[in-house]
Amino acid sequence: MIIIVSAMAKNRVIGNKDLIPWHLPRDLRHFKELTEGKTVLMGYKTFQSLVGYYQRSGKPMPYGRVVVYSDREGDVAGADLTAHSVDEILAIPGDIYVSGGGMMYEMMLPYADELELTFVDAEVEGDVFFPEIDFAQFEEVSREHFGADERNQYAMDFVRYRRKA
Repeated sequence: MIIIVSAMAKNRVIGNKDLIPWHLPRDLRHFKELTEGKTVLMGYKTFQSLVGYYQRSGKPMPYGRVVVYSDREGDVAGADLTAHSVDEILAIPGDIYVSGGGMMYEMMLPYADELELTFVDAEVEGDVFFPEIDFAQFEEVSREHFGADERNQYAMDFVRYRRKA
């Protein structure tokens, strides 16, 4: 099963200058709960930014297996597996959690069985966007709303969608 996990602003922004354009600890915790110990697929640039973050923090990556998509020849250092095509990704056994960036979401959205989306109640500047979703192909399974608070600068909704049969 292919599960896409992302947070996006009202204007579909998911990134700005290789960074997430907000600080939402509740969403980070939600992301960790969804992906911890799982097979996580990400693009090369997303992988490089995460490797840097975890190296600076001294913590290991919390994923069971990291698959990095790269259009370059050879394996990506530090990844558990490097995939060079959609066919290679789809041949990986078990659930795969797609965690970014924008190119990975666009490439994998047609194959997604589920979407785990955080809708951030803000419009922010950015240079990376989540692709348009044809919501007629998905049914909403659950929704949780959380207001802004002293730790989370924006309100957000965690919404799970499942592809219609």
